[in-house]
Amino acid sequence: MPASTWALLDEIARRRAGRAAELANRSLAEGAPLPVLVVQIHRRLRQLLQLRSYLDGGGEPGGVIRLLGLRGNGAGYRAQLLTEQAQAWTTGELESALEGLLDVDLASKGIAEGGRTAGNSALRGPLALDVWVAELVRRG
Repeated sequence: MPASTWALLDEIARRRAGRAAELANRSLAEGAPLPVLVVQIHRRLRQLLQLRSYLDGGGEPGGVIRLLGLRGNGAGYRAQLLTEQAQAWTTGELESALEGLLDVDLASKGIAEGGRTAGNSALRGPLALDVWVAELVRRG
């Protein structure tokens, strides 16, 4: 995964919508397929939701490494970073973001609400990602 993708995921997780939108548009302009970005964003949001639920349930920060299956020398740093990112969201906000990401995924595949084929999917997919970032990543 390119460094710019890691930066995009971190900006989304930190809820920095403006910078996340810039990085998303740059990644798409550089040829990153939208469905691939959606999968990577989905993975991060699910990780944050898992962590948020764990912390809300009284889980100790020290158990984050084991919970997320982090390994290697940077596991402690990664656990701390992900914990901080998870704390920027509520469980409901993460669930809404994941639901909204499904719409982005469908748009990236040219499928409109209700399973109909959407016209001009090349524009709808990236635009759907921009709208998703603006509406669901920005702090309420």
